[in-house]
Amino acid sequence: MFYNQTLLKDGAFIVCEDASEYDENVPAQDVAPVQQALKEEKGYDPVLKIYNKMRPYYERIKTFYSYMTPPEDVRAMVVNLEQLSDFASEIVDKLRICEVKMSAMYHAADHDEFTLEPIVQNLGIINKNKNELIRRGYSEIGCNITSLDLISDYQIDKLINVIDTLGYGKKVTISIDQLADICRWDPNDMLNAFNTIEELFDALFDDATRIRMERTSIASRHINDVINSVYSNNSNERPCRPEIETKHMFIKHASRQLRYIKVSLNELIIDAPDMEYEEARMRYVDVVRNAIVAIMDMFYVGMIDLSCKAYQIKRCMDVRNCYEDYVRSVKSELKT
Repeated sequence: MFYNQTLLKDGAFIVCEDASEYDENVPAQDVAPVQQALKEEKGYDPVLKIYNKMRPYYERIKTFYSYMTPPEDVRAMVVNLEQLSDFASEIVDKLRICEVKMSAMYHAADHDEFTLEPIVQNLGIINKNKNELIRRGYSEIGCNITSLDLISDYQIDKLINVIDTLGYGKKVTISIDQLADICRWDPNDMLNAFNTIEELFDALFDDATRIRMERTSIASRHINDVINSVYSNNSNERPCRPEIETKHMFIKHASRQLRYIKVSLNELIIDAPDMEYEEARMRYVDVVRNAIVAIMDMFYVGMIDLSCKAYQIKRCMDVRNCYEDYVRSVKSELKT
């Protein structure tokens, strides 16, 4: 990916490695290698991984709030603008890479083909001994599922459309009310506990707080239902939950926002040395605020989508691991 000033009108752009990253009509790469990696990665936690990876960027974003107070020297303003411009490129690049990787894992894991594979591989043994297993108390398969209602089921397309409609140059980030009223599939009272979206993400990026907010439930299925799912499974189906391809939408949105940010910052970098301090100061305050708000909005949207997918991947991996444990127990039981 390449950012910064270009010979193209309005500046920055994104070069993608795979056309499927921005065009939903182009088939994505084969997910089989990703599925195999997820099977072999025991103890992998996609939720913990994404929050640990993005936490340093969240902490760095907030240090730029101090940039909204203009320095007392035009040259210091230029230094701040250059640092903010570089960081905008860095954060969008990181979000884009995480989106591509998380989307690949999501499409690899959110299939019955993936979750049911331990049952499929041992279906003959299970079918042959089904009645015996039922008599021995193995009729139900219980799976522990971890979820976080605060960060699930967001309509990312609506969230992106809201920001695009409001346009570049707004003075505040998206609000909790916009998040709850416009972008949720289902209403959630938990969001009412937060006054701002920054409060929400301060809680989410604190591992201890986020884990306390998670909900663990037991999903139980009868062995007959599981077997019927195997028979009806179609490995060519799309993921279990219908989904608009948010990866494509976010990458295109990030490209637009980055272009606006880079152009506004770079124009002032060029103009500021020739301006009087008061004129430069007034323009600096406006340009920096617009850029920081746009960066924060991009980060919030990207993290919401990444979090939704991470929890769904975790759910699928938990279900698969549950079936593996069940098969292991069944084989041990049948030996006795």
